Amino acid sequence: MKASESDGFRLVTVFRSPEETLLSSWKFTTGLVGMDHEQVPLSNFARLLSLAGEFDSLYAHYVDCWQRRNHPDVLLLFFDDMKEELGESVRRVAEHLEVDKDADVIEKVTQQSTLAFMSAPERARRFAVPSELRTQMMAKLGLTEGDMKGTTELVRRRAARSGGDVKTLPDAVRLQLRQLWDRIVLPATNRTSVEDMRQHFRAERARRGS
Repeated sequence: MKASESDGFRLVTVFRSPEETLLSSWKFTTGLVGMDHEQVPLSNFARLLSLAGEFDSLYAHYVDCWQRRNHPDVLLLFFDDMKEELGESVRRVAEHLEVDKDADVIEKVTQQSTLAFMSAPERARRFAVPSELRTQMMAKLGLTEGDMKGTTELVRRRAARSGGDVKTLPDAVRLQLRQLWDRIVLPATNRTSVEDMRQHFRAERARRGS
């Protein structure tokens, strides 16, 4: 994104652990071409993302947004907080964007942001990946529109288990992610993981009373 808080934009970003992000991307991207993710070895998929520079971009994003987290026009959220405290996350977004903060509206938006609501079959097309975005994503993988199969939903029927599938990561992939973090993120932030960032940021907010 070219937008910046210094240009008057209000930015919202969500941090999720690189391990869970990789697993989610693996399942999502293979779905673009109508494949079951288990047909593509995770280590091969990780290598593809690495060659495409996706990991470097992700880790640079962690650093960039962490360093700007206290700017009044930047809102940093954590994926696990959104799952555990969805209503509070919706309230914080509304407050940050200065939109309607009526309690009934917050409650309605919260209800319509749940997995049950968004994954209902009658809403499948509402949360399908737009065709233009699919084309861009496929091009990054060296594929064309002819390789696409059906539609790809942004919301899967089953909820992602926070940390549950991470145990399935091959040791080599886990080591690669750890080494990237230690090389890119740790020196710039002094934080050892996204969870460390989450706890540190929570303590900062508590001190500020926000």
